[in-house]
Amino acid sequence: MELGSGSWARKGTPGFPQENQTRPSAPEAITSGQHLKYKSQGGVPQEVYDNLFHVFNPSAFNAQEWVTLFKQAGAGYVVFTAKHHDGFCMFDTKTQDYNIMHTPFRRDVCKELADACRAQGLMFLFYYSPPDWWNPGWIGSRKDGPYVDSHFLPQVEELLTRYGPIDGLWWDGGQISRKYSLKTLDLIQKHQPWIIINGRLGDGVGGEFGTPEQTLGAFNMREPWESCITMTGDSWFWNGGVNYKTATTCIRYLIDCACGDGNLLLDVGPRPDGRLDDRAADTYRQMGRWLAGNGTSIRGTRGGPFKPGLWGGSTRVGNHIYLHITEILETRQLTLPPIPGRITGARCLTGGDVAFKQTDKALLLTLSAQAPVDTIVQLTLDGDAMLIKPIDTQKPELRSLTDNATGTSSSDRGLNASCLVHHAWEKGGITLQFGEPGYEEQQAALANKPTPQQKGFGWGHNHLGHPFRYWQAAKDDPAPWVELTLPSERTFSEISLLENHGYTEQFAFDACIKGEWKTLFSDKEIGRYNRRMENPVTATKIRVRFLKVSGPVALSSIMLY
Repeated sequence: MELGSGSWARKGTPGFPQENQTRPSAPEAITSGQHLKYKSQGGVPQEVYDNLFHVFNPSAFNAQEWVTLFKQAGAGYVVFTAKHHDGFCMFDTKTQDYNIMHTPFRRDVCKELADACRAQGLMFLFYYSPPDWWNPGWIGSRKDGPYVDSHFLPQVEELLTRYGPIDGLWWDGGQISRKYSLKTLDLIQKHQPWIIINGRLGDGVGGEFGTPEQTLGAFNMREPWESCITMTGDSWFWNGGVNYKTATTCIRYLIDCACGDGNLLLDVGPRPDGRLDDRAADTYRQMGRWLAGNGTSIRGTRGGPFKPGLWGGSTRVGNHIYLHITEILETRQLTLPPIPGRITGARCLTGGDVAFKQTDKALLLTLSAQAPVDTIVQLTLDGDAMLIKPIDTQKPELRSLTDNATGTSSSDRGLNASCLVHHAWEKGGITLQFGEPGYEEQQAALANKPTPQQKGFGWGHNHLGHPFRYWQAAKDDPAPWVELTLPSERTFSEISLLENHGYTEQFAFDACIKGEWKTLFSDKEIGRYNRRMENPVTATKIRVRFLKVSGPVALSSIMLY
């Protein structure tokens, strides 16, 4: 149902309808492809968007096939959008005709998915957005009124009473006053008091878990959380089957979340015909195969005790610690801070041998080989691993050497002097992103901070890609490159790259040393790529060359340490 940029493609949003606004009438003719001509016109007119449901027909939708795929992916639960901000209900609501039962499809996909998840043993949650841009009764500034009593509360009660036992409600959009938020909690307590909710319902009402969006959550054992991240660049909807992240990148997001003591909610947008895109399905299956062989280091574990760093992270359960080493170590050696308790054994679960040396000052690991995605080392202790307090693994003084660098590229969205180069350490996470003109003003306003002088400056934690946060090569450039001139000659031994999409098939990393370019290494896909050099490098410039690509490559960050 969602078009262009999802619900946000509806012209006039994200502003809310005014009290005197009337619902747009149906145009004389609507065709399934008509909306495409509006993509470059600032949005789809409301009278078109609000009537596309007349031709919405996901005839190939099969709930059992979807859930079977999610099981193959190793998922434990499913979150499905029952209603987004545009007001269209994907369930059989009796409050309005603007719903799935009044389309040519005329089937309740929410019921079919809820039943299929229960049949195959997956937990099921409804995503529901209180705002409703379709309904003239919704007034965003007031947060109360007839809409809440006639639509919001009845719809929530329908979801709680007509779809069997569910496991949670995933709110989004807020905008509900405390009075009605408490009424919502009363409905939950009345009908399904066991369910969990996130913290996005409305004023003054918290939830059982946090939801960092398009962001890898920082290490946090105080409260449950999940990172909700799109499989495509920044699209929560099907965007034509482009800009998919690689399976390796998605697996590393899963590892990062587990090591941070959180979950991963990995989004996929269905095709208009109701099927899931082949590339998305293949990524899910690859993740499932990886979990089939390595799931003991993820499932049922908690994050820590070693906090995440460039090298990777750790999980633990019982008397075992699982080290997830995702950084490429040219020396095959990793030094971590000491831990209390004695290590009685170590083995590499992903192939090869591992030797360890434990002292009161450090833990030294030596690997005979590294696995392509994640090298997993299981440490066995003489006590309970959960009793160990979290341990920082990054040196406080570690800072990126690319601050204030200037950049050039072969892209038609060139970096020039306004390229970002900023980073920050935040609770074990990293931030460095390219920025476009105007982005720093937006972020300064949001963060209530003074606008920085350098263009492209932003705040946040581990941004994974956003229209304002990445550099993208020209679509017709078969061999793009990105070059950064460092503020002065700098020495570094660690390199970190973050790719927004998954089109890189081969790349090279160069450094300008004493006036001459030298290739330090070449590799295949980037994704979330960290590498520790065997010998430090001193250079004035660095460059990433994309030697083979399958689409327009995009980088979110380049960092040197």
